[in-house]
Amino acid sequence: MTGRPSPRAAVLVLVIVTLLMAGPNLPIPLLPGYRTDLGMSTLGLAVVFGAYLLTLVVVLFTVGPVARRVPPRPLLAYGLAFVILADVLLAVGGHPAMLVAGRSATGVGVGLGTPAAAAMLAWHGGTRAGSAIAMCPLAGAVGGVGLTALAADHLPGPTVTPYAAHVLLVLLAGAAVLVVPALRHPRRTDVRGSGGPLLRPGRGGAFAAACAVGTGAWMVGGIVVGLGPTYASELLGATTRLEAAGPTVAFLTVASLTQAVAGRRRARTELLTALACMAVGLIGFAVAGAAESAPLLFAAAMIAGCGQGLGFRGGLAAATPEAAPGRHAMATAVFSGLAYGGAAFMALVTGAAGAVTGLPIAIPWAVAAFATAATLTALALTRTPVRFTPHDPPPNPPHP
Repeated sequence: MTGRPSPRAAVLVLVIVTLLMAGPNLPIPLLPGYRTDLGMSTLGLAVVFGAYLLTLVVVLFTVGPVARRVPPRPLLAYGLAFVILADVLLAVGGHPAMLVAGRSATGVGVGLGTPAAAAMLAWHGGTRAGSAIAMCPLAGAVGGVGLTALAADHLPGPTVTPYAAHVLLVLLAGAAVLVVPALRHPRRTDVRGSGGPLLRPGRGGAFAAACAVGTGAWMVGGIVVGLGPTYASELLGATTRLEAAGPTVAFLTVASLTQAVAGRRRARTELLTALACMAVGLIGFAVAGAAESAPLLFAAAMIAGCGQGLGFRGGLAAATPEAAPGRHAMATAVFSGLAYGGAAFMALVTGAAGAVTGLPIAIPWAVAAFATAATLTALALTRTPVRFTPHDPPPNPPHP
């Protein structure tokens, strides 16, 4: 492996991945409209939302053999190409099958790009930049959801314009990936040419605990992001897409800010704090439905967002040091696959229940199940001798 690490290249990769991660979130504020225009049920919306996540999980768990043979730069370029295909399919729309196909193509794109970007960041920026990839899904989500809602409310072609603008930006990102010389390195996504153990000896317990909290973080996202706009529309009687997406935008904004400004604490403390915030926030989210209170809904979304940001960042920061040498990219893929699988599971189960009982009844039951699981996880963290590997230097995310 030749070449010199470049901090500027690390910042560029963070920007590109954030743009990549905005793609899956463009349809989120449009889901209530799709439901009305296409006659979809709550379960149908959950399937559209979950198609991306389920495809992403499959790609993340199967991309390893390819990643060891393909350098990160073309792998990231392929990911951007699939995201462009997804934008085209979603812009054409007109049928639930097209939406599912578009969301699935997005999953392929993000699944290809994630391990490639993780390897690039680890090479060019070390541990500090490598852990910052946890910010990219949330920062991209804030931009994707918020800007799509604004564009759909105020520009012509509400179901086409956001996707067309994203295509142009992704084309620019793809050009940067292909022409910037520093992004030729590293030469492999996983530097080891063979499989080998994923984790260092004796680190399975710490890795599993970190993955459990990271999965919980995106299970919260499955409710607030996947079903939040529809839930808010029914609860608040929202007349614009921005109003319906408001609690979701608040959730994602606080999650991103939490990752950016929270100081590094002991892994156990950070994970326990995340579990508490996520449980309290989701309970408030459910109570807001019964009380029909918009202020409570927003406050609960922000508390849950704080927990989500801490949980995903803290979980990834605690999980990656447990990887065996040269296996950090694959460890990141496993962590992300479990997390996004949790989001798909929560959205699909809650959406299926909501199709029968309505979301105001289904969401409290989902919240009760999550709060129970969070309590059990917290007890396991406090009563078992799980030791996490400390970071050096502390993985505070940089500000691109």
